[in-house]
Amino acid sequence: GCQGGVLHVAQKHLELLWTLGSRARRPHLPRWVVVADDDTFLWVNRWVKALANFNDTRPLFVGGGGARTHMCGPRLCDKARYVSQWRFIPQVNTHGGGMGYALTMAALRRMRHALARGACLDTSFGDAATGFC
Repeated sequence: GCQGGVLHVAQKHLELLWTLGSRARRPHLPRWVVVADDDTFLWVNRWVKALANFNDTRPLFVGGGGARTHMCGPRLCDKARYVSQWRFIPQVNTHGGGMGYALTMAALRRMRHALARGACLDTSFGDAATGFC
């Protein structure tokens, strides 16, 4: 969840994914989790048909639109420290998830590990934070 007591802008979103990832090894769970805004219309049968084309045992993030964002906005992170620690600039081509996206359980497990080691940056939008993570 909240790392070091720091409140993250995308904290609720990342905490939901953290919780889902903690349950990702249970055999009765679904193979995919679909995340969408509360004002998004989803046609479940179309999602099911589309996701059937992918290998759900791999860590996949499917859907959303394309976006490019800097992860170190004002007061979100120390860019110099991040570059020093992780050896790359925190700018990413990512999914914009307003229209919804799906994650496999393998992707949720990978995200959980990245969150635990502090590799996921905060951002103004939960979907961008998810894509970066």
